[in-house]
Amino acid sequence: MGVYIFGIGKAVLVPRTDHTEENDQTCLDYHRTIDYKIEGILPGCYVAGKGAHSISFDANNSGAWFWMEDLCHFAFGISSQEVSDNRHRYKNKPFYKLIMMKGNVIGPITAAKLCTDFSKASKKAKKYYFSTQEKQENLSGIALSRKVARTYQKSETEYLDRKTSTFSLENQAWMWERYQDFQYAFRCAKSKGFVLFA
Repeated sequence: MGVYIFGIGKAVLVPRTDHTEENDQTCLDYHRTIDYKIEGILPGCYVAGKGAHSISFDANNSGAWFWMEDLCHFAFGISSQEVSDNRHRYKNKPFYKLIMMKGNVIGPITAAKLCTDFSKASKKAKKYYFSTQEKQENLSGIALSRKVARTYQKSETEYLDRKTSTFSLENQAWMWERYQDFQYAFRCAKSKGFVLFA
C-alpha cells in the first residue's frame, strides 16, 4: 500500500452531492478530502482553484518512512525518536512541523513555514543526498537508533538494513526527488491550500 502526497493551492470546496457509486468514484479520482478543520480549511472535498498549482506523488510506505527519518538526520543529526523525546529543543527548528506532524493534513500557514525551510536548505540538501560517505554514516546512525529504541516494525528494519548496505546513486536520486516534490507541494499549499497524506 502506497502513501500518496497531494499538494494543492487555492483550495476550493466542492459541494457535496448525493452518494452514488459514480459520484464517489469521481470524488476519489479528482477531489482531495480532509476530515477535520485545519488552519482555516474546513472539512470536505476540495480541488485546486483557478490558476493554482498542484502536485501528487507516491512515496510508498517504507520509502516515506525512510525519507522522513533521513530528513530528520539531515535537519538535526539525530533520529525522529530522539526529536520526539526532546520536542522542546526542536519545536522552532526547520522541518520540525513535518517530521513531527500530527494527523494527515498540513494547512497553508504551516506549509508556508515548511516551504521556506525547504527553500533555504535546498543547496545543502542536494549536497547531502549525493554525499555517499556522509549518507552511509547517517544511515548507520538511523539503524542503530531504531534498534535501541525498538519502536519500529521488523519490516521497516529490514527495509532500512537493505538501504543502508546498498545505498546506490539511484536511491540518492530518489531521495533528492522526494525533497523537491515536498518543496513544491508546500509551495502550492501555502496559497490557501493544503498538503494531504493519503
